[in-house]
Amino acid sequence: MISNPYLPPEDNRTKKTIIQQIRKFASRFKFDHSAIWSWHNNGSDEVNCHTFLFLLLGELKVADPIIAKKEDYHFIAYFYHLKEDSKIANQKRIQSLTDLQELSSRLPPKILINDNR
Repeated sequence: MISNPYLPPEDNRTKKTIIQQIRKFASRFKFDHSAIWSWHNNGSDEVNCHTFLFLLLGELKVADPIIAKKEDYHFIAYFYHLKEDSKIANQKRIQSLTDLQELSSRLPPKILINDNR
């Protein structure tokens, strides 16, 4: 078991398991998300390093203190645009980002205070 501020305390996955899950997500990303890399000003059809990371964290149930503090402009704008564009293809992404936002909001306060920025 590893200790990491991005994992909730009840998460008992091993480092090896998490790495395997990351690799699986990355290898299926293009197929699962019809991913052609793009930049559309945080639009719902955008796919780039930001959206890849948000979807990865959400699907793997890994939290982000910056999202918890509502300081990630790209996340806020992208999530907003996804919810405004009700395409069926976006429902999986919306659920992943909802999971990410909810999990991140449950991070212990000590993680949110000192991030050395």
